[in-house]
Amino acid sequence: MDDPKTQLSQLLQKQCGRALNKDDVVYLVSRYNQGSQYQAVVRLDCLDSREYAGEVCTDQKGAERSAAEQAVKSLEDALEALEAVEALQKRKAGPDDRSAKRLKDDNGLDNPAVTPKTQLNSFVMKIVKRYLQKGETVYDCNKVGQQYQATVRLTALPGDWGEREWAGHLCSTKQKAEQSAAEEAYKDIQEDPELAAEAAKPKGGGKSKGKGKLPKGGGFGGYGDYGDFGDYGGYGAYGCYGGYGAYGMGWSSWGSWKGKGKKGGCDGESDGNVGDRSFNQGIGLGLGPPISQRERVTDAPCVGTVVEWKGTYGWLESALPIDHPLASARGGKIFVHHRDLPRGVESLLEGQPLSFHV
Repeated sequence: MDDPKTQLSQLLQKQCGRALNKDDVVYLVSRYNQGSQYQAVVRLDCLDSREYAGEVCTDQKGAERSAAEQAVKSLEDALEALEAVEALQKRKAGPDDRSAKRLKDDNGLDNPAVTPKTQLNSFVMKIVKRYLQKGETVYDCNKVGQQYQATVRLTALPGDWGEREWAGHLCSTKQKAEQSAAEEAYKDIQEDPELAAEAAKPKGGGKSKGKGKLPKGGGFGGYGDYGDFGDYGGYGAYGCYGGYGAYGMGWSSWGSWKGKGKKGGCDGESDGNVGDRSFNQGIGLGLGPPISQRERVTDAPCVGTVVEWKGTYGWLESALPIDHPLASARGGKIFVHHRDLPRGVESLLEGQPLSFHV
């Protein structure tokens, strides 16, 4: 099995399309308990300076390997999500040829990018017609002697299927054990006529989207050109911006512009002060959750496009539906502010494809 640091370097070279230099990956190690314990953070300067923290270990090298393992898992999950969505979107080949083409490369050899885990995720998403959320695909791996055995549960599946557990074969590594469990689950649910029929149905089932009512006090206010930025919290209750501007409160860093917002029977107004990035007082009776809370609602990264960009804020559109009470608001568009972008990225381009968490 490759060292986690080696695996991380290989993944980054594949994602960046070039060889890495010594400044692309930086390990920062902290010592605790008078030097008896170590914890490392790996910073990927070649990938928007993303950081991943490892577990506390008894030596420095172990701490660095633990941080690398966390980074590898996150990058692998993102790649699997992208591959799953690409598989859903490619419909030109016939049903019998399509699977074969995905599983073979140009030389007729097995394609390493297609794994049982990606196939399982893709098939379950076809059944439930949305992205899988955190905790809906649960792998549990145990060591048996010198080998590993894993189980997987798919709580997003309907009925009794969501309570079943599939066990894989004994394998030499945790990753292989999880792939084995995924393969057993994929074979089983693929053979069920009802689940197979549900997976074959097109997304939406021919129903129109229609206009639905937002839940009372949900914190979703109006928006406009700088004239009413007072409540541009938009998708704050579940979107990328995390709730700023909900319940009529205004974001004050836009200078002297004044904004008003209405939602859930409450009004709010605030005057911005140049350079002040704090919230000014807002008048409101918001009945929804506290605006300071931010909770991730998607398990795997979403894949979508930028549908509109206004210079410092805009809207994204997910390729698949997101299961959340506010997901249908604004026609399914997701609000994003430039402060939510990765370090060093100040703007987006309309039509740009990207992956993101909600």
